[in-house]
Amino acid sequence: MFTGIIEKTGEILEVRERGSGKEILVKIEGVDLKLGDSVSIDGVCLTVEKVLSEGFVFYISEKTLKDTKFGKVLKSRMIVNVEEPLTLSKYIGGHLFQGHVDFYTKIRGIRKNQSEYEFEFELKRDFRKYIYKKASVAIDGISLTVQDVKENSFKVTIIPYTLNKTNLRFRKTGDLVNVECDFIIKGVIDYLQSLREKIY
Repeated sequence: MFTGIIEKTGEILEVRERGSGKEILVKIEGVDLKLGDSVSIDGVCLTVEKVLSEGFVFYISEKTLKDTKFGKVLKSRMIVNVEEPLTLSKYIGGHLFQGHVDFYTKIRGIRKNQSEYEFEFELKRDFRKYIYKKASVAIDGISLTVQDVKENSFKVTIIPYTLNKTNLRFRKTGDLVNVECDFIIKGVIDYLQSLREKIY
């Protein structure tokens, strides 16, 4: 479980083919991770498989490659958002996320508004019901609030602190991002929909 509050960024040093999946070596400074720990890498929950002097090794399965942007964009020198797992003693400053990406999408546009930035993302029809104004959403693992929703897109506002603390500072129009919807919202909506289908 994660909060979407990004504490640091890491750098992918190496990407290797491994069966039907891929293995990545990520340099993350200032963390005390051990084998078996779960870590959010750009919003994807991955498990530490090796601890090396250069960094940490994670395996990305074929299914995860298919469901996330990692199947399309994964290369060395890539800067990724990193969050260690939530503990019972940890302050929850964001929202609750599982690191289970719902879909990946493109940045449709980036617009500067004084000191803030407005990011607009393409919205897939299947997930339109989970994205609405003021709902929480994780973009590459970053806890954000939906500011506006259109038929095929949604917008969020990025404050200077978030921009400087995350890999969003490197993003440009057309880049891919991972998206996780609020799992509580998803559960409630899907449950109500299933009840409606049974009634009617």
